[in-house]
Amino acid sequence: MENSRVAGNLLALLAEIPDPRGRHGRRHPLAAMLAAIVCGILTGAQGYRAIAQWARAQHATIGPWLGFQRRPPCANSFRNLLLALDPEVLESVLRQWIEAVLGKPLPEALAGVSLDGKTHPLPEPFLVVATQNPQDFAGTFPLPESQLDRFMMRIRIGYPPPQVEMRLMLEPDHDRIQNVPVVLDPQTLVSLQREVDRVTTDGALGESLGATDVFELRPRIGFASSGSTGWLRTLDSW
Repeated sequence: MENSRVAGNLLALLAEIPDPRGRHGRRHPLAAMLAAIVCGILTGAQGYRAIAQWARAQHATIGPWLGFQRRPPCANSFRNLLLALDPEVLESVLRQWIEAVLGKPLPEALAGVSLDGKTHPLPEPFLVVATQNPQDFAGTFPLPESQLDRFMMRIRIGYPPPQVEMRLMLEPDHDRIQNVPVVLDPQTLVSLQREVDRVTTDGALGESLGATDVFELRPRIGFASSGSTGWLRTLDSW
């Protein structure tokens, strides 16, 4: 009975999340849509369409219990919501709920990622690198603003100088990945990451970062909380 009461608190926790949608995009309550997403994923839904199908296939009493005042929305509504929502906020709320249900804290380290219904363990260290076409997006899609802050740095490589490009054409076997010398092994990198975790931030620096007009850096929307955290982590490692 106690677990049932704690599990029911998920709706209350989801209701505390700020709604990222515009005034004209709020036909359905935020908490109801997020609850439908969580329930759909827990029952095996692996995409926006599957989540929408799950929500619309439930008994007529389930929708009002989740908070829907009309028929649950389509897949595009769920997709647009998740693209606009700060993933760090949703992750924090779900962590609180899971810890309340389990009665114990979750480990801080990310043990794995889920893809197509399968969980893949992550090595340590784990790094995410993505490429973006600077001119033509044919075959690719630009990341939405809410996901750009998931990457701590953006590096512009540009084109190689003429002499390097000439060498690549005339000596294709010269520049191979196996010829790149090792400058840092994984164990040393993990050790350095542990050192960064022990760096403390002075309150004056935190106040200085908080007072910085981040809209000068991102004029349209500023930083999300994950962007500010990444900024501070970069300073700690420097």
